[in-house]
Amino acid sequence: MEQASETSDGIDHLALAGICHALACADELHFGRILVSLVRICGRIGDVGVAVRVLKLVDWLVSGFVESRRMRKVQVLFEVISPEKCESEGYVLFPAVMAACGGLRALRVASVRHRLDFAPRLKEAPERTIRFAARRAAVEGRPDDDQRRVLLQCVALGLTQCGPVASNDSVLRCVLMALLEELLPLPRLLRISVKSPDGNSAELAKNQVMQHQDSVLFKEAGPVTWVLCNQYSFADEKTKDYVETRQRLQNTGWMQTPQGGSSQRLLLGSWWNSLVWNI
Repeated sequence: MEQASETSDGIDHLALAGICHALACADELHFGRILVSLVRICGRIGDVGVAVRVLKLVDWLVSGFVESRRMRKVQVLFEVISPEKCESEGYVLFPAVMAACGGLRALRVASVRHRLDFAPRLKEAPERTIRFAARRAAVEGRPDDDQRRVLLQCVALGLTQCGPVASNDSVLRCVLMALLEELLPLPRLLRISVKSPDGNSAELAKNQVMQHQDSVLFKEAGPVTWVLCNQYSFADEKTKDYVETRQRLQNTGWMQTPQGGSSQRLLLGSWWNSLVWNI
């Protein structure tokens, strides 16, 4: 996965390294408290780059705990980011789901490298958090809901790192929405260009496309598509119909007009192609 920048809205690699060291050395009680604080702080920042670092941090921690046979701390970690805890504590979900993906990745690597057979309940714990976050992200939201947008991206990115998870309709829908709404955000880019206050919509849209091409999700398009295909291959017919319908609607360009009027068929594909070719 593409490396995040060294600083991301006030939290940098040195701060996260310090937190990682504190988590590695803490006893179970303080480990849980520090982890809760980390999830809350990262949730307030709301940055995909920070989320990527959380995944890598948890991957490293869990790998170390497994090698040193400190499995109780792995259990505490998964308890802190469990769906029940996320809901009762009101966490912003994207750090929790990235932690779950990092933990699941570490367990899978360790099971192969050290030929370990973990308890099914332990391996199921992070997948429950992933499904919970995917279900929340898959709920249709406002186009300007930044928290949902970050969560969509994080679920999709996290799944590219942790390996296959059990087939689930919410996970499939979430990854599909990440691809349609965040990887190729044609409706959102069109809304931005139409709302340009100075009438310079083409230049504004061009800048947005260039920024989008530098995003982590855009650079991970191939792995995210693989996740979608893997989930789709095990989905039931109802979920497959939903996926195909959403894709058809996106391809034909149905969307609400920025003024909130009736649906209109907009040639977004042609607009996107002409815009990219003019960059």
